[in-house]
Amino acid sequence: MADQAIGFGLNRIKTIHFELNGSVYNDTEDVKFQTGISVKASDKEHLISIFFMVRFKCEIEPFIQLEVQCEFEIEPKTFESFRASKDTLVIPSAFARHLAVVTVGTTRGILFEKLNKTNFKSFLLPSINLMKFIKEDVVLKENEN
Repeated sequence: MADQAIGFGLNRIKTIHFELNGSVYNDTEDVKFQTGISVKASDKEHLISIFFMVRFKCEIEPFIQLEVQCEFEIEPKTFESFRASKDTLVIPSAFARHLAVVTVGTTRGILFEKLNKTNFKSFLLPSINLMKFIKEDVVLKENEN
């Protein structure tokens, strides 16, 4: 699969959650940055969704929260090649990371747009090492999707 082109397209972008809580922000405290990523799939539509979450926090309370879903339609033949069994998909790590890169870039743009006319416009999404999140092939079981 590594030498083969994978046919896919961006099917949908959705902002799952956005919250800005300026009252929690304290410019004398260090800002902490938290991210998370998850992967889901839909057999019937040959879709893989990447969910990316980012939080900027002072102390323990976030003052910026954003979660974005990018849904990718995968060529049916390719999607079926990910099938390890009737109820298990195995998405190659390099492809999953590629979809995650697109999702993080999309999230970066959404964050920029949402903060652009606020006092928080200087908070940008930095580079994210997706190897930290997706080290191995992504295994999805049907009851977990």
